[in-house]
Amino acid sequence: MALIISPPNPGPTGPTGPTGATGATGPTGATGLTGAPGLRGGIVFAFSTITTDSDPGNGILRFNNTTIASVTQIFIDDVDSFSTNQTNWFTTWAQSTAGIKSYLTIQSSSISGTSICVFSVTAVTAATGYRKISVNYISGVAPSNTESVVLSIARTGDTGATGATGATGATGSPGTAGPSNVVLATDDTTTNGTHYPVFVSTAGTNSTPKVSTTKLSFNPATGVMNTIASRAYYADLAENYVADAEYTQGTVLMIGGTKEVTLATNESNKIAGVVTTAPAYLMNSGCPGEFVAAIALVGRVPVRVVGIIRKGDLLISAGNGHAKSIGVYEPKYGQTIGIALENFNGGQGIIEVMVGK
Repeated sequence: MALIISPPNPGPTGPTGPTGATGATGPTGATGLTGAPGLRGGIVFAFSTITTDSDPGNGILRFNNTTIASVTQIFIDDVDSFSTNQTNWFTTWAQSTAGIKSYLTIQSSSISGTSICVFSVTAVTAATGYRKISVNYISGVAPSNTESVVLSIARTGDTGATGATGATGATGSPGTAGPSNVVLATDDTTTNGTHYPVFVSTAGTNSTPKVSTTKLSFNPATGVMNTIASRAYYADLAENYVADAEYTQGTVLMIGGTKEVTLATNESNKIAGVVTTAPAYLMNSGCPGEFVAAIALVGRVPVRVVGIIRKGDLLISAGNGHAKSIGVYEPKYGQTIGIALENFNGGQGIIEVMVGK
């Protein structure tokens, strides 16, 4: 008969014992491999050697000239190489009130790259998808085609307020005497003698003053100028007369009215002439009166006319300041105004007339 012995039942688990002391630090591991060089600081773009004024494409910038010293504009896409929109940043480049708004530096993004160039910025203009940066070259060399570059900007300060006016400086020493052909003229209306007007051959340059002792002279006391001949741009000889009202150019006047001349009546035989506003020579220029009419005595002037007129017709007064053709009839003494120089096909108008004939 076998004897079977049963194991005793286990008792409850006892409490956790205290944490043991920290072991000694292990040895330092080996140094890891050196990482790849990082990029220079700045906003990254790629450079293109194309010079066309158009959107360069995402993340690209270009110059407007292949010769860097001749670059006056830089075309930069609105987004950089990482597709970040930079338009707000571009705007700050031209916010200074100074003439030079900022300084732009463009250099290789790679630490080992050697290209770098600097420009002063004078304006930033928005275009579709890109910005046009107006610049002046300062220094440096252009990047190579497709080279990755970084942009950095240094904004200039605003123009300061105008300072207070400084004290007046000391009076300078007298300047040298001017050229001998500069004179100080004084008014002279009393000297009775021959004087010679001075003239020069070219206006606007230093010229030697000259006179003509045989062909041009003037007497201050009499106001008489003597010359051989003269020319005029305008085409009539006129004299001032006192009128009873203000009359417009081309109006036919006659002797009469409350003053010396008045509006001519129909077929008047007291014709004085025609009002002119641009005579080649005007007599009685000091004529006093409220209304002074310059009347053409000889020459060609515009005349107010009515009715059908043929070139060469004799003209007489039609009344109301107008002239008309006398037709085949002979004019009476004092009726003739002049000879028509052009045809007129009826109604009222103005034609050129040779007066004094």
